[in-house]
Amino acid sequence: MGRLESQFDAFIDWKQHLLAQVTRYQSWLVHNHLLTPELDRRLSQANESLRRKTITIAFVGEFSRGKTELINALFFGNQHARMLPSCAGRTTMCPTELFHEPGKPTSIRLLPITTRLQATSLAELQHSHDQWHEIPLPTEDTDALGVALARVAETLDVTEEKALQLGFEPEHLQFSKADNGCVKIPAWRHALINIDHPLLSKGIRILDTPGLNALGLEPELTLNMLPSADAIIYLLSADTGVTASDMAIWQDPIQTIQQNRPSSLFAVLNKIDLLDDELLTPTQQQDIRSAILDTSARQLGLRPDEIIAVSARRALTGKLKGRPALVTSSGIETLEHLLSQELIHHQEQLLEGCVVNDLHHLLDNSRQLLEKRLQDLYTRQRQLNGSRKDDQLLVAELTEQTRIQYNQHHKRLLALKSSRRLVQQQGRALIRACRTDLFQERVRKVHTLLLKSLTTVGINQTITRFFLYVQDDIHQLSIEARLANRLVQSIYERHADADGHTLYPTLFLTDDYLKELNAIRIKADHFGKRLSTVLTEQHLVIRRFFNTLVREVIALHERIETDTGQWADQALLPLTQHALEQKQLLERQLVQLKSLNRDNANRKQLLGKLDEFLADTEHQLVKIDHILKNTRQRISPTKSSNVVVLHERPVMA
Repeated sequence: MGRLESQFDAFIDWKQHLLAQVTRYQSWLVHNHLLTPELDRRLSQANESLRRKTITIAFVGEFSRGKTELINALFFGNQHARMLPSCAGRTTMCPTELFHEPGKPTSIRLLPITTRLQATSLAELQHSHDQWHEIPLPTEDTDALGVALARVAETLDVTEEKALQLGFEPEHLQFSKADNGCVKIPAWRHALINIDHPLLSKGIRILDTPGLNALGLEPELTLNMLPSADAIIYLLSADTGVTASDMAIWQDPIQTIQQNRPSSLFAVLNKIDLLDDELLTPTQQQDIRSAILDTSARQLGLRPDEIIAVSARRALTGKLKGRPALVTSSGIETLEHLLSQELIHHQEQLLEGCVVNDLHHLLDNSRQLLEKRLQDLYTRQRQLNGSRKDDQLLVAELTEQTRIQYNQHHKRLLALKSSRRLVQQQGRALIRACRTDLFQERVRKVHTLLLKSLTTVGINQTITRFFLYVQDDIHQLSIEARLANRLVQSIYERHADADGHTLYPTLFLTDDYLKELNAIRIKADHFGKRLSTVLTEQHLVIRRFFNTLVREVIALHERIETDTGQWADQALLPLTQHALEQKQLLERQLVQLKSLNRDNANRKQLLGKLDEFLADTEHQLVKIDHILKNTRQRISPTKSSNVVVLHERPVMA
C-alpha cells in the first residue's frame, strides 16, 4: 500500500471514529430523554458532513509539462502499464476528471467540442446525457483500457473560421498535417472517467487540465473547478524553466484562486531526469538542478524549498518495473508525503470548523451541567451528614428543595417557549429579508440582458448592476440580522442570570456572504479588463463566463436562504438543551425522593439514594468525557513548509 493510500485510510478511519462519537452522543441524549428535534437536526447535519468524502486534486500547467505522467506515477503506478495516455507532445486535449461513483458504469464520457457553440454551461450539460459519448472501459484488459482512454487525446481538422467560432485563439492554433488548410483542435470539450481504483474509491477526484488556451476558454474551469479543488499541483518543466505561458498560468488562475480562496498549492518542477549528464560529476549535476530551482523560484516569487523537484517518468518506470531505487531518486516520495500530509491537514481543518467544534460545544454544555449537578449533590451529602434533624424531616426538606429547583427549570422552559415564539417571528423576518422572489426576478432579467448584449461593454454593465443589487440585498439582510442578534443576546443574558451558568449564542453574521460575493465580483472585474482583446466570435464564451458567475451568486443566495431558515431552530438550542437537561435530571431524582418519602425512609436510606444519584451522575460524566476525549484525537502532523502559501506573503513580480 502506498503512502497516499495509507494516509487516506487513516483519514477515513478518523472520520468513522468521529461518526461513532456522534452516534454515541445521540444515544446518550436518547437514554436521558434529552434529544430534541432541533438537536437531532444539528447532529444529523454533522453526520452528513462526515459522510461527504470527495477530495479533489487538480493538476495545472502548460501543455507538455508532464501533468498526465505525474498522475500516472502518483495514482496508477500499480497498474502494470501506463494507464492514462502520456507521450512526447500534447496528450491532454481537454479537462479530464477521474473519479469512482459506485453503481454507475465504468466508462469514459466525452463531451463534443461543438457544444461550445451553445450558451449552456458544463454544469447544465452534466445532466444532459444525450450530449455525451459514453464508452465502456474494459478494466480487465490493460491494452484495451489504454486504447479507450487514449480517445481523450483525439483531435479534429476544421477551418480556421470554425476554430475561431469555437473560441480558440489564433496564436494557439496548429495547422493540420494533412496540408488541407485546416487547423487541428481538440475533438472533446470535457472528459469524465468513472473507474474503480483504490484511491478513487476512497473519495479522491483527479482533475487533469490542458494548457493555457483551455483555461481561458472554459469559464467553469477557472471559476468553479479549480477554486473548489482541495489541492492544486502546478507543474513546470526542467527543460523549459518558467516560460511566458507558465507565468501567465501562475498569475491567473493560480494566484487569483489563492488570493480569493486559499487551498493547498504545490509547485512542482518536473522532468529533472532531463538534466542528467553522464559527463558531469554528481556535484555538477546537483549545481545545475539547484540553479534551475533558484531561477524558477525567483521568477515565481517563491523560496527554492517551496518547489518540489521530481521526475514523473522515472517514478512511473520504477513503480511499473519494481525498481525502488529509481522511485526514490525520482523525488516522487517527497511529493507523495507532502500531498497526503497537507490534504489530511486541510480536511481536518474543514471538519473542525463545520463539525468538531460544534460537537465540542454541545458536549461541553452537557458536561458543565453534569459537573454543576455533581457539586449540588456533594453539597447535599455534606449537609445530610452534618445535620441533626429528624430523618423524615430531612427527606421532606431534600424533596422540597429538589421540587423547587425542578419547578424553576420547568418555568425556565416555559419562558424559553415564549422566547422561542419571538425568535421564530424574527426568523421569518430574516427569511423575508432574503427577498427571494426579487432575487429570482433579477436572475431572470440578467440572463435575458446577457443574451441580448452584443458588446462587451453591455455585458460588463449588466453584470456590474447585478452585483450591486445583490450586495444591497445582503446589506438589507444585515440590518435584520442585527435585530435578530440583539434579540437572542438579550434572551441569553436574561437566562444566564438564573443560575450563573453562562452560555453564548451563535450570532447571524453576513460578513462572509459579502466577502464571497466580492470574491466573485473580483473574478468578473478581472476578466472584464481583458475583454477589449476578445474577438467578436468569442462573445458566446463571454456570455457563458458571466452566466457561470451568475450561477455562483445563485448558489451563494441559496446558502443564505438555508442559513436564515435554520437560524430560528438553532438560535436557542444551547439554552433549551441546558434547561431540558437540568429538568430531566431533577425529574428523575424527584421521583426517587418521593418514593423514599412515601416509604418513611431513614437517613441511611436517604444517603444511600444520594450515593446512587452521585454514582449515576458521575457515570454520565465519564461517558461525556470519553466522547469528548475521542473527538479530540488527531491524525495529521504539523503543516509542511514545502506547501506554497501565497496569501501569507506578497509574490514577487
